[in-house]
Amino acid sequence: MSAVAEEAGVSRQTLYNHYPDLEEIVLDAARIRIAEASEIIAAQMAAAPDVRTALSIYIRGMLTNPDDTAIAGMTGMSADAERQVMEMLEPLQGHLADLIRRGIDDGTFRPELDPDDLAEIVFHMLGSGYRLVQAGRDPIHISRTMEGLILRAISA
Repeated sequence: MSAVAEEAGVSRQTLYNHYPDLEEIVLDAARIRIAEASEIIAAQMAAAPDVRTALSIYIRGMLTNPDDTAIAGMTGMSADAERQVMEMLEPLQGHLADLIRRGIDDGTFRPELDPDDLAEIVFHMLGSGYRLVQAGRDPIHISRTMEGLILRAISA
């Protein structure tokens, strides 16, 4: 906490007035970054000409944000903090389920798909892709690989 306070240019007491520990700082940072990402991705998807393009935008948005350290900071967090982060991510997964529903309704995606189940599966796949990006892999390459895999699997 001393290092964080020093970096922020505030006293330790001021920092402790707002955050009881480092985990709460990480959670607050995650909350802000996830809300921003959700808003940006939703706006970009809404402007897409079709659901395939919107899905590609979603995948790229989830994988090509190398400055996102809030989620990467989850290593070593308590089970409760990890649960809180997963709850914060639910709106992003919800965008994906809605997009899949639109694609099923317009005939772009296979009609037998369950949007909620598929959204959860794809979301976890993207989490694996995100870990590859965090490990130094090319985010464009990973997102293109994921796009191809996912679109081939769900297209009508």
